[in-house]
Amino acid sequence: MRSPQQPQHTQRQKHCVGPSQAVQQTQRMWWDSFLEEYPLAQIEQDLRYLFADTGHWLCFLNFEHFSKRLLDAEARVGIQPALVYAGLAMATLMKSSEVEYKAPGRERALWLRDSAVSCIQSSISAEWVDAALAEAALIIALFESSVHPMYDPGRVEEALVTLDYIIRTTRLTTIDADDADVLTYPAGHVPMAPLLPLPVTAAADPGGGASRKCGCIPADAAQAPDAYTLWSYIPAWDARWTEEEVRDEECRRLCWAALSLVCNYVSQCVAFDREPPELFILDCANYAILFPGEALDRVSPTFRASTSSTKESVWALYCRSMLLWNFTNRLRTRMVTDGGGGDEDKIEVVYDAWAEAQALQDALGMHTCNLDTVLMYMCREYVYK
Repeated sequence: MRSPQQPQHTQRQKHCVGPSQAVQQTQRMWWDSFLEEYPLAQIEQDLRYLFADTGHWLCFLNFEHFSKRLLDAEARVGIQPALVYAGLAMATLMKSSEVEYKAPGRERALWLRDSAVSCIQSSISAEWVDAALAEAALIIALFESSVHPMYDPGRVEEALVTLDYIIRTTRLTTIDADDADVLTYPAGHVPMAPLLPLPVTAAADPGGGASRKCGCIPADAAQAPDAYTLWSYIPAWDARWTEEEVRDEECRRLCWAALSLVCNYVSQCVAFDREPPELFILDCANYAILFPGEALDRVSPTFRASTSSTKESVWALYCRSMLLWNFTNRLRTRMVTDGGGGDEDKIEVVYDAWAEAQALQDALGMHTCNLDTVLMYMCREYVYK
């Protein structure tokens, strides 16, 4: 499957594509039937277990916002059944070690997985394709990437291709195309963040930017995050955001989480000399979207007063490192396939890639917060590779 051309940003499609009247009626019937076998309180409890204190792959859902919709009889009609099935499948699998649910739990997780996949295909056929369906597809891709009795690399790739198709169809990677702060990357060029001028205090420093410190932890924070016992740090949600603003941020985190999952699979393909699928979300030219947490960071007094920019948060650096690694990996493959020719262009591209890698490395050195050691480690892995 070849990636399509870069989407026209002027033809922006919003993520809220509601179900038709016929689908809504079917939804009500589905909920009435499903709640007879799976109590609503149990659904809420299992999904909270999945998304509470979650890692970077599942940080896309504002669960408190979702929970309100789930517990509202009218609002939950608009929730994709695939998302419910997928979330329950992943939560059940996580609880199905030999200590908890054991083999019966793993079998039930597989049944829930199959139900989610069936619902995803049904929603695509009914043209009810929205951000929530992409969320369901991401959870299924994560499920297939996990250890379970029916693990199959072919199913992993199939799940990623479905996820990629939904994101491409809904154009979620371009929801911020009209935002002045968003980074865009011309086709064929290295995905670089422009060098921002240093604040006066840093520019006056004889050491240049070497003494810069991140603004991740406010100096006057009443309850500063514990930088010594936490492995991960999920960007906060603004309680003042409207429903649309919450959904926009969910879409941003969803897209970057999807890229992270795809990068993990592509790196396995590279390691084992397998041909990875050519996916839409692997092409940096298809992105016009803010980084996770950037919408909140850019209005934060802490960031505005610090010597770092919102393009240099730990999450932003991680996303930038994935884009750079994908670009250079695709470039390497193309150079091997195409052979010689265009040496001057290659030299310029290699120079730009090296400059961006150095900028990422320098920005990582600025982070003394130690908030998310997992992301910092993975970011360095991509830079070094």
